[in-house]
Amino acid sequence: MEFVSMPTGQMRERIKEGLSHDPMATSLIELATEAQFSYNLQRSEATNQSPFEIVTGQQPFTPNAIATGYKGPNPTAYQFAKEWQEQHELARACLHKTRKRAKKWADQKRRDVNFEVGDLVLAKLSGILRNPYHKGLVQRYEGPFKVLKRVGTMAYRLELRPTIKAHHVFHVSLLKPYHQDEEELDRGKSHRAPVGVKVSYEKEIEAIHAERVVHRVGYRPRHEYLVQWKGLPESEGIWEPSGDLWQFRDKIDQFHSSRATRVSLELVGENVTDRQPMTEHNTIKAAKDYPYHVLGLLEDPNELIQSTLET
Repeated sequence: MEFVSMPTGQMRERIKEGLSHDPMATSLIELATEAQFSYNLQRSEATNQSPFEIVTGQQPFTPNAIATGYKGPNPTAYQFAKEWQEQHELARACLHKTRKRAKKWADQKRRDVNFEVGDLVLAKLSGILRNPYHKGLVQRYEGPFKVLKRVGTMAYRLELRPTIKAHHVFHVSLLKPYHQDEEELDRGKSHRAPVGVKVSYEKEIEAIHAERVVHRVGYRPRHEYLVQWKGLPESEGIWEPSGDLWQFRDKIDQFHSSRATRVSLELVGENVTDRQPMTEHNTIKAAKDYPYHVLGLLEDPNELIQSTLET
């Protein structure tokens, strides 16, 4: 007898709890057949049928489902059988009433909301992402995010930022439409760190001198910028992750624009075919050579010593 391969999480917990309360169970493996039989008896909310009814077309008889029409001469046995049947029917009626009452209160908070592909929505991430702060100090909804696709009838796939380490499919109950202020576009704009970024700087950037991509085995490539903080010399510049520099997007844009202008000026009147191609190896080598140029050394000290020994 094997009608289903894997029960739902709720049914699995119910079977596990029932087996743990059995005083005769020395091993859960010994009661696997009984547990499977019990699961195949349960009716699904979607089909209103049990696996037995779907596969065989009938529901097996169990002791609590058989009519207890005792007609013997013992009145005590007759009364016991009658009360047993009445208690069973009363329990079923109470469970049905409780289910209807729970559905009634749950439906009062449900909203019939539909989104189209391309719409901007706000997502509730407070119960998904871990946050060290109290829930009263954290925004309930984050965004806006663009709707990419509808998944099923009650979920949507969103375009999340790379800093948000969460699944990109959300139930409709965790979403609400985003309404942008038409008069002041910056009204309500948060100046705190984006979701997933814990770093916030209170100092200013003097200049950005270089960028690089760090590759490590087993990790994603890490994009970094060589930052000179205000009040420090250029020789004390340090590499900062690009995700932590969310407050200084204007400085990053200024660095890229100035570098593009500098490269275009260098190419004027130059034989482009003689230039060394910009590869990952050359970029990393340029980043390593940067401190020597800052300190006034035109050559790498190792290369300088080697050339001196050769002469």
